[in-house]
Amino acid sequence: MTALFTSYYCTNTVNQYTATDNDHPDCPSPTESFSYDNDGNLTADGTYTYEWDGENRLVKVQTRLDLGNDPDDPDENDKKLEFKYDYLGRRVEKKYSVYTSGNWAVQTGGWQRFVYDDWNVALVLSAADSNAVVKKYTWGLDLSGQSGSGRTVDGLHGAGGIGGLLAAVETGGTYAGTYWFLYDGNGNVGQVLDAT
Repeated sequence: MTALFTSYYCTNTVNQYTATDNDHPDCPSPTESFSYDNDGNLTADGTYTYEWDGENRLVKVQTRLDLGNDPDDPDENDKKLEFKYDYLGRRVEKKYSVYTSGNWAVQTGGWQRFVYDDWNVALVLSAADSNAVVKKYTWGLDLSGQSGSGRTVDGLHGAGGIGGLLAAVETGGTYAGTYWFLYDGNGNVGQVLDAT
């Protein structure tokens, strides 16, 4: 088998990627550059800039402004993702926008909120649609018979006792329906059943 192309990765002294190149192993002219902050967080690549909060949580990804016509203003169809977190560090909101006609327009289905059962996402809500439920998740217990909080709970044994996802309900869109996840003895998903 012959490889279609080979990608070479150049690293800095702390083994972070600084460039990629498909042509030369010494990366003399990088086709994509990477920048990092003092905490080691990626701050820019060839396409996007990344912003992090004081807890090193990703709060914004945006198309690089310096790639367009005006280095200070977004261009038509530039993209932006914004994230919010709760006091435990769980992501509770995601907003996806595209720059259109001089404004950032939130995309259909692109503004979501997340409701947790301990550390597991239980619900995904559409923030733009009065917090209507978009997805529901049911999780199993771990090997000790506990949910993510450390409490022992009776029932919902499954997913090989690893606390895995048992069922997902999609309330709309292309994949609307109820899906059951079946696991093998190693805790790997072996089948996904469409119960609709």
